[in-house]
Amino acid sequence: MGLVLLLTNFAWLVRRPGPQAPRNYVLSDTPTGTVRIAREALEAGLRAAGEQLPEVTRLRVQVDTRAHKRVLVTGQFQCAEGVNNLTASQRLRQVLRDRFGDMARPTDGTQVELTAEVPGFCQQAEQEG
Repeated sequence: MGLVLLLTNFAWLVRRPGPQAPRNYVLSDTPTGTVRIAREALEAGLRAAGEQLPEVTRLRVQVDTRAHKRVLVTGQFQCAEGVNNLTASQRLRQVLRDRFGDMARPTDGTQVELTAEVPGFCQQAEQEG
């Protein structure tokens, strides 16, 4: 019995499939069929759309396609001084949602989750001298 288990484990190690290549695209439905949209193209388009908002000074967009049936879009942004972060975040999420809908229509019930984050505040100290 032990020998059978040992041979089974050895066979599994030898014949197991190799690692899957990361999926760096989103499948999108079009009138003529399904197309692949590169993750980098989505990130660039979403970043350009988000930076058009007057309250957003800098935006970094990451599109995560590793999960099956889910696309996670994360926007980390900085906003101008005196701007309400909550309002800016809500407007940014809406702009990203609209732009993603213009660029891609995910297939097979794939869900798109959008998050907007303010990564932190940076305070500059004045030097006396």
